[in-house]
Amino acid sequence: MTAINRWVSHHIVKASATQNVDGEHVGVLNKVFAWLYEIHLVGRRIKEWNRKVYYALKYYPDPCYFRPPHRIRFQVMGREALARRRAVFLDVSFQ
Repeated sequence: MTAINRWVSHHIVKASATQNVDGEHVGVLNKVFAWLYEIHLVGRRIKEWNRKVYYALKYYPDPCYFRPPHRIRFQVMGREALARRRAVFLDVSFQ
């Protein structure tokens, strides 16, 4: 248990240190949170400006929209057609 407490105090507490006095070290977690909070504030400003734009930006950039369409075509193809296409792509003779 002592080893766990020491690890937490050396790593987690050190990473989340705050600046109480000028010149004091600021932890990595606080630096990351400050950066993320700036992004959050931009989102709030967009929401106050136009709710429709805010929700469009929030929900539209879904990663599934950016998947290459060739995966769908390959799933429909048979095994032989897929093997031929791979052979042509890899410049390997198909027998």
